[in-house]
Amino acid sequence: MKQRPEVGPSARARVGVRLVAICVFAAAVTLVGLIAAGRFDPRPHGQLVEESMPGLRTLDERGSEVTRLASPWDATQPPDRFSVRLTASMTAGEIDSGYGLAIGDDRSRLVVAVSPVGNVVIREVPAGSDPEFHLPWQPWPHVRQAHETNEIWLDVEQGQDQTTIRAWVNRELLWEGETEPLTSELALWLESFGGPVSVDFNKLEWYSPTGD
Repeated sequence: MKQRPEVGPSARARVGVRLVAICVFAAAVTLVGLIAAGRFDPRPHGQLVEESMPGLRTLDERGSEVTRLASPWDATQPPDRFSVRLTASMTAGEIDSGYGLAIGDDRSRLVVAVSPVGNVVIREVPAGSDPEFHLPWQPWPHVRQAHETNEIWLDVEQGQDQTTIRAWVNRELLWEGETEPLTSELALWLESFGGPVSVDFNKLEWYSPTGD
């Protein structure tokens, strides 16, 4: 009777390598699918409670503008945790400019903004004082330039002695830190370092764990 040739160690090793390669490939395909489906995207605090379209804002000359926003909850009893997500893009004008979100009031306000040239900034603006920079204007690879749309997202947690903020740009974590207690007032921020500029603040979303 004809005997079947024995499988040597090298042949078994090749089979093992093929099986490992197949498993790694399958895992990679699964991971890519999960990423594409957004399974690993950051999550806001709670559920969507309100969505609006603030629209076009224009500066006619060099300077800055704060446009206060009406929140979906009682201003005297804001939730301890909430998230705000803004999508916006420059439509015309000065590329040496910035746009974004601000939290706080005229006594102290924290600004998170992007620039059409690919820069970001995070600064606090106390009333009557010079800005204090957590991140001075600097390039950041996740900022979309020129007329492309950027998403700016703030997660806010209010404590008795401090406000904790997590800032995202295009779903990438830009900064996380604590500030002196800030009010929960939100505003759109627009600034030009040259001539006129127009920005479309096309969508604003509010999230809260309680839906208050």
